[in-house]
Amino acid sequence: MIWTHPILPLSLYLTFVTLKDDFV
Repeated sequence: MIWTHPILPLSLYLTFVTLKDDFV
């Protein structure tokens, strides 16, 4: 996933990590 706006993938990544931590 390479997007022109670095903020969007970064937000998605942080959200994924947060959800991952919640599930784990």
